[in-house]
Amino acid sequence: MTDTANRVLWTVVGLVLLAAGVVGVLVSRDWLPGTDAEASLLWPDLVDWWRDLDPWGLIGLGLLGAVVAVLGLILLLAELRRGGGPQLRELRLANQRPGHTRVRGPVVGRGLERDLARSPGVRNAAVSVTGTAPRPELWIRLDVDRQVDLGTVRQQVDRALDRFTRTYGLRPARVDVTTRVAGAPLARVR
Repeated sequence: MTDTANRVLWTVVGLVLLAAGVVGVLVSRDWLPGTDAEASLLWPDLVDWWRDLDPWGLIGLGLLGAVVAVLGLILLLAELRRGGGPQLRELRLANQRPGHTRVRGPVVGRGLERDLARSPGVRNAAVSVTGTAPRPELWIRLDVDRQVDLGTVRQQVDRALDRFTRTYGLRPARVDVTTRVAGAPLARVR
């Protein structure tokens, strides 16, 4: 999921939850026309049905809560993951001569990190290599100085990716570059 799609998803989720909370407050304060603050929000037949389920209703609700908690944990772990999928474990390169070269996936990422970190104006580089060996995906995060020209940084990234392609003989299927400005916080404009 791209950063933009991620922001849109969480904005929609946040707006839905905010709307539900606002409606709940408006109903409880009797500020919403057509509602009674003393009346139950659920229709009486549903409330009677819920009371008839005792104790299975609470058990079912507990199980539903556990499922939602597990799904939330999976979503949280996916959000905290650095790249777009599981790390590439091993890259096998076919040679002209008999035999193959094996390179561990994290080693490939660290080599590209070092290459990018040597670029002027780049303070730190982090690379995550995901996908499959024939078509790896690169997730790059760069911390740059405030004074650096982002056009120059892009040229440096393109040159590093060209060296990556020549070294491993692979063209990445996807490259996602996130650039952050490092250093002291910027002054606020008033």
